[in-house]
Amino acid sequence: MPDYAEAYHNVAIALLSERRYAEAVQNCQKAVSLKLDYAEVYNTMGFAFEKQQRYAEAIESYKQAVRLKPDFAEAYNHLGVILNELGRPSEAIESHRLALQADPEYAEVYNNLGIALKDREQFAEAIWNFEQALRLDPDFAEAHYNLANSLRDQGRCAEALAGYK
Repeated sequence: MPDYAEAYHNVAIALLSERRYAEAVQNCQKAVSLKLDYAEVYNTMGFAFEKQQRYAEAIESYKQAVRLKPDFAEAYNHLGVILNELGRPSEAIESHRLALQADPEYAEVYNNLGIALKDREQFAEAIWNFEQALRLDPDFAEAHYNLANSLRDQGRCAEALAGYK
């Protein structure tokens, strides 16, 4: 393959779809060796590390992606998800809020922010975020489910039941 960073990135994306995560990381590393400021590759590499449960490397890759591209909503979102999964909801919430500053129409981020808020028992704000996700994407099944669970947790069972349907 020629020394072309975009080609290595495209190969990495293809390898991810085949669940060949270690090879995807190798291709990402080759891409960034050719183009140091390639934020999208760091995001892809973070995802590949995450799939291998190499969480510290995933976090650093996502952070490098947003250092290079401060308005990179997708990378902030991925970072927020992994931080929340690692029991760091305050950092996750901050990362999701930065994603929404970059892209206020990103339904998935509202859902993920809602999850992090729910984990901190901030139910009213979590519910609001799930509702925003559904405003942007009315067919977003996971947001419907998360909203219904949050409503149920608040004793709003009739509303929750409607959300499960």
